Amino acid sequence: MSNILLLDDQKHATIMAALRYYQKQGMGDPSNRTDAIHDIATCNDAVISLDESGIDELCQEINFARPQKDVLSAMKEDGLTIGECITAFAGVLKHADLLEAVLDHANKAREIKKDFNAAEQMDPIYADWLYDLICNFADDIDDIETVTPSGVPGPIVWQDGNENRFEFMPSTALLRLLTLARNTGLPTDKAQQAEDFCIRYGNKLDAILTAIQTA
Repeated sequence: MSNILLLDDQKHATIMAALRYYQKQGMGDPSNRTDAIHDIATCNDAVISLDESGIDELCQEINFARPQKDVLSAMKEDGLTIGECITAFAGVLKHADLLEAVLDHANKAREIKKDFNAAEQMDPIYADWLYDLICNFADDIDDIETVTPSGVPGPIVWQDGNENRFEFMPSTALLRLLTLARNTGLPTDKAQQAEDFCIRYGNKLDAILTAIQTA
């Protein structure tokens, strides 16, 4: 597996200093490492660690890495869209994957709290709805930037396994699940991405899902 890592000058200098110190201590030889350092160097024995020459090559690669704008241009020439380039550089999840992370953490909150007060009665309904949405409309969620709704924002009607019908706005359900997810440890960066998604696409999602349901 290959990874893209973009560093500012401070982080670049720190990594170079750490590698050279590692090399100076002779840790290219496994016998000179502690068990903990060896586990890191080998990814818990999943890979063969770099020797002295390998560390030199790595330092050269880091030192002469192309600037971010050159890498971005190369990715675009290879056919990646702007959105895909941003995802690769910034570690931003696709929309459907992001909502799945919100759902996973929201479900933890539901597992912790078995009894729901009147204000929380819709939480299981919201969670079931989002699960169904991710399973059946992941592509629509990921492409929401390019979709032009044919209708206007409005509530959807959700029917549970007992044929009970519930009416709610998708954006309202997402914001509520995000609150639950934050309470059970959704990482701050993902929580912020999810909040940005709700702010930017909430009304659009309401309109898209109304159109899909009508169809």
